[in-house]
Amino acid sequence: MSEALPYASHDLELARPPGFMTRFGFHELLSTIEEEGEYIDGRLNSEVQATDSDTTSATEDDWSGSSDVTSPTSSIEEPRLRNGESTSQCPSDTEEAAAAALAQTNLTSIFADRQLGMDFDRDIHHFNWVGLRSYTNLSATPSESLAIILSKPKDLQGSDKWRRQAVLNRAMHHIDPVIVRLHGADDSLLDLRGSALARESQGRVHKFYSPHGTWMNDERDMTDACIDTGSVEIYGATSFAVGNGFVESSCILAMHEWMESKAGVSGGLGSLPRKSTWKAKPSPLRRHHSPGSSAGPARRRRPITTCVRGAPPGVYTSFLTHVFGRRTGIKRLWEKSQHKLAAALSSVRRKNK
Repeated sequence: MSEALPYASHDLELARPPGFMTRFGFHELLSTIEEEGEYIDGRLNSEVQATDSDTTSATEDDWSGSSDVTSPTSSIEEPRLRNGESTSQCPSDTEEAAAAALAQTNLTSIFADRQLGMDFDRDIHHFNWVGLRSYTNLSATPSESLAIILSKPKDLQGSDKWRRQAVLNRAMHHIDPVIVRLHGADDSLLDLRGSALARESQGRVHKFYSPHGTWMNDERDMTDACIDTGSVEIYGATSFAVGNGFVESSCILAMHEWMESKAGVSGGLGSLPRKSTWKAKPSPLRRHHSPGSSAGPARRRRPITTCVRGAPPGVYTSFLTHVFGRRTGIKRLWEKSQHKLAAALSSVRRKNK
């Protein structure tokens, strides 16, 4: 079946206590895996026997005349024809086998990286849903972690957007990987959201830690956690929903899928709603206005007046002020006194003559 995954040597004995699996409802997982494994093994054996019988009955004359046949020493053989029919596997079977091999390779790489982290840091408690190291027991229940994982990403708005975003980023590190037992549950269980999902999923959700970290020696986690052994059969079982952060075939989103949906909702980090709706307008300062091109009615120029009525313009300066530019009561009295003074001076001159 699958290639053996790397585990910590001190975790091997703790990873397989038979009473631990049965105590927390995991016996149903094992029975389901056994049934599916027997079916898969039986189907594969029948296909192998049929292929062997066809290969044995084939003669050397059936393969003659084909110059493009790859030598048996080649690691990859070309499809060979017998009586005009291909004896290679169906494309769907080949694709499924390639996908299974790729999945197993990725799982081996993930578990090897975690084991490498344990070799250098023995204080790691477990690996969270994000795939990062966690050094303490998390207080969130498995149902609460499931509700947060299945919640739809939101586009935060408002003046405290960045504060709330920072809180959410910190909270993502406190989400546990989970496994949901779907056998006997309502089909709409995973369609619920929020507190309704956390309430209805109690007893069906368990922490799903990989066998790396000190959590296996923590009694608080041993009472409500299951071991993620990296089994492809468990990940593909229809009776369970796996949300460990890196399985994509489950009905629960993986970590990178959740982040992609979040980026699609928010439109990308750093983009502001104003940039998509606001259009720049040309500044009115760019327009050139000349005095003769004003569109309004022409104003009548106010006549320039002097301090004394009748004085030559070269002697007195014009003052366009509030006092000297308009006829006020003080100005009229000043003009009358000037006329009387001029009359008195002229009469004195006549008398002297």
